[in-house]
Amino acid sequence: MRVSRSILLLLVAGVTARNIKVSCPDDFFLVTNQCFKAVLEYRSRWCDARLECSRMNADLASPNDVGSLHEALLSRYGTGHVFWLGGSDSVSEGDWRWVSGKSIPKESWRGVQPDDCCGGEDCALLGTSWNPPLNDNNCSNMRFFVCETTAIVEAFN
Repeated sequence: MRVSRSILLLLVAGVTARNIKVSCPDDFFLVTNQCFKAVLEYRSRWCDARLECSRMNADLASPNDVGSLHEALLSRYGTGHVFWLGGSDSVSEGDWRWVSGKSIPKESWRGVQPDDCCGGEDCALLGTSWNPPLNDNNCSNMRFFVCETTAIVEAFN
């Protein structure tokens, strides 16, 4: 959790504040102290989406709370949208991890997912119409995607 580490660093550095403000860079929105941006202008393969995110000083999303991100995307864009997130089992089949290295919670997957149907489904999708929202998919499919960047943490009295 990037924000928690930032707050911890402020405290370790001796910064005492009555208030801490967490915000996001332009075009990103805040969900549970993480900054996200949904890209709906064009679709990309998973690896290309990750490259596009890096051009924004971001990476594909590794949400701490998949349900909260799902609700935010549903509220902003409605049903029927499917987005690449930064989840994959390409390093070790069946070991689903975010690009941040954290494990993806089993309860975030819909139905019998991830099922690696037909082989080669190594990347995670979030569907605004699905609950739970995650599904595995072939990484070469063209999809919208969600990027994540570091939140801005300001401490003040």
